[in-house]
Amino acid sequence: MGEPLIALTGFRLFFTGVGGNSDHNLDQIGIRLEGDEFVVTMRDKNGDDPFGYLVDFVVIPATSMGGLNVSTGTEEGTDAIAVDTHPLSTPSHSEFLLVGWQFNFEKGDHKIRDLGIFRRADDLTVIYGNSAGNDSFDWRVDWAHVGPMVIAPE
Repeated sequence: MGEPLIALTGFRLFFTGVGGNSDHNLDQIGIRLEGDEFVVTMRDKNGDDPFGYLVDFVVIPATSMGGLNVSTGTEEGTDAIAVDTHPLSTPSHSEFLLVGWQFNFEKGDHKIRDLGIFRRADDLTVIYGNSAGNDSFDWRVDWAHVGPMVIAPE
């Protein structure tokens, strides 16, 4: 009957080794779904920062999707400032769901000041900023729109 829809409802990354409760530089961070597995990415210059993570997610079984209108997609870009906003309208009576995301500084490690993805009206905004807020980064957001299937009478 098809694949279920898996969407993120929460995410936490934390450092575990020596200095686990101190600041760390990051180059790349993200979480995405490959098949039926979550892939969590955290990269820094020297790769010696042990980390842990928690992922909260919801599964909408394929059997439930017969009465739902589901569309999925990916937005991505490169920006030279810490905040990037793109138009992404959500169909009427539908909800926006986050399926995966990835941030990557183009020039190595940075002390992270802000990291986020949020929706305002018909816009998708991504934030990946260091203290200066002016270094280029690549970003990717995988999303889904889920709403009731509407069948109009003839």
